[in-house]
Amino acid sequence: CVLSAVILLILPWFIQGFSSGVETLRNWIAWTRQAHDHYFLAAQANQSLFSAAHRFFSVQENSYSVELGFATLKAPIELVKIVYAVLGAVFYASFAFKPHPRLLQTPYVFSATFLEFAGLLIPVTLVFPVAWKYAFVNLLLPVMVILIYLYRNNGRDFVVLGLLAGFFVLGTGIPSLPVYAVRIHAHFYSSVTWATILLAIAFLKLKH
Repeated sequence: CVLSAVILLILPWFIQGFSSGVETLRNWIAWTRQAHDHYFLAAQANQSLFSAAHRFFSVQENSYSVELGFATLKAPIELVKIVYAVLGAVFYASFAFKPHPRLLQTPYVFSATFLEFAGLLIPVTLVFPVAWKYAFVNLLLPVMVILIYLYRNNGRDFVVLGLLAGFFVLGTGIPSLPVYAVRIHAHFYSSVTWATILLAIAFLKLKH
């Protein structure tokens, strides 16, 4: 972290000048604060649990587009926050239990600590209030665990296999379709969020 701070912050100051570096830092701080206002929390690009709950209680505006990502809230924002807090707590709690002992033995031979860490990346990604597509890179590790699990049991866990397939369809297939209207509606109705929930169920099924 210290090395990254030196490279990404201090070094450009020497290249572009101190005043330019300070201005860049100020803009970055302003952007970071702005990332937690209504626009970013309710925007369709945000696929967090909070945004999914927000859009569940919302109605899509006629002028809705990628650039405008607004939706009219039909419920008090306090209710949305309560739903989000409850869902977040349930999500984290569901990953708090130790993995089944058989996963530590042949043919799986997983590390219990590794499974705990990989699993926690799922609620960390979804409960984070501003979960844009970059946040979902975190899911590579739990997906890898599931693929290794399926490989080592010759794909015999059809429930996990089906949930993983659903994750890829909802998480990458539908949101990537060439039809613009379909992509917009997929994001508005939280396709990636639901995909991640399917992944969470698959991981919990595997883990227990």
